[in-house]
Amino acid sequence: IQQKLAKGRTVGLATLIRNNIKHTELDMTASLTEGNEFLGIAVPINGNRTNNIINCYISQNKINTMKIVDILTQHTNTYIFGDLNSKLDIPIHQRTNQNGERLQISIDSGEISAVYPLTPTRLGSTDDQEDSVIDYVLTNGQKVNSIESIYTEENIGSDHLPVTIQLKTRPLRNTAITTEKPNFDKADWGRYSTLVEKRMTTAPEISPNKGSIDQAIEFLI
Repeated sequence: IQQKLAKGRTVGLATLIRNNIKHTELDMTASLTEGNEFLGIAVPINGNRTNNIINCYISQNKINTMKIVDILTQHTNTYIFGDLNSKLDIPIHQRTNQNGERLQISIDSGEISAVYPLTPTRLGSTDDQEDSVIDYVLTNGQKVNSIESIYTEENIGSDHLPVTIQLKTRPLRNTAITTEKPNFDKADWGRYSTLVEKRMTTAPEISPNKGSIDQAIEFLI
């Protein structure tokens, strides 16, 4: 899902959702301000409830804490996460930044809660740029306990590390559509042919016995 704006413009955010997870897109147009981008989905969970998962990007020195508080107030069970460019007053940081100082005020007042990994989410690229935690979750106080874990993953080629967030709730899933008959019209025969040809070049020799034939079939599968 990618948020569409006026005149065909889009924000620099995208959210990928597994096909079998039920969801609807949230209209975040009213929440978009200069330097504050949001892309949200509503995910049904058990008990007739909904988790609102909101992907965000906040530019340097542009954080709008009032808008974030509004989002958390308007939507229950809401988790805002992404690149916040906000260095909070936490032990890993030698110094904060403007975004972090603004956000810290809202955290200290109880308007917003932050949940972050214990290890850096962004790697410093120069001697004067320290490792930092600027990719994390914002929610309200009562929802902090709904977050089971948050941690960084291995580097995949960016100065930002992937961050995995696990919630205690589980999403509702669409019922899988099964059929006894394969739909050959939807088969990608070109890709199939390429794969078979590639496999056949290293296929084992077939002898006229059941074991050899079974082995060849297993190889192709």
